[in-house]
Amino acid sequence: KFSMIVRHLKPLVNTWALIQRPDDIRINPNQPLNFKKIDLSCKKHDGKVAESICEGHYDKFDLKGKYIISFYVNDIRGDISTPETIDINQTQGKAVISVQYDEQQAIVYLRDVIVGGKHKQAALKQQGDKFVAFAINDAETEFSPAASFDTILNQLIIPHVLVLGENYKVTFNYLGGLNFQLQSITPK
Repeated sequence: KFSMIVRHLKPLVNTWALIQRPDDIRINPNQPLNFKKIDLSCKKHDGKVAESICEGHYDKFDLKGKYIISFYVNDIRGDISTPETIDINQTQGKAVISVQYDEQQAIVYLRDVIVGGKHKQAALKQQGDKFVAFAINDAETEFSPAASFDTILNQLIIPHVLVLGENYKVTFNYLGGLNFQLQSITPK
């Protein structure tokens, strides 16, 4: 359960919080994040006219890492506030895996891949029998073990990926032009 005090000039119509979990994918800037929306309930704070206390509940702090909570209010005129944001660092729970496969979209999300000594993040979309890199950025977080790109063997080596609920080691061959082909997948 969390709460915040809101000072406002006009009556509030809507209040909510968006929660970004440590396992949200933040690789492609054009792809929306999977925020959890929590509606907040508000009541007058100590009888003050222009001050309310707003409360909500979220019980999914189950992963290690940073949770970002952004609070928003909407007043009777339709104006939406600039968010107030807090970070919560969870030190207990399951660790976030550096590579994730989205079965529905057929995308491999690499949160941390070492390329030429630099930490990058990337997304590979399956297209037929190959995977095409469509988003590459600097990594926001470094993981251990990270995936790595071997420039001599032209291979992308992923030591740990979750696919359909199972853990695997995966190797892709680099075909050039941001195209990769699955070489091996081994259960861990």
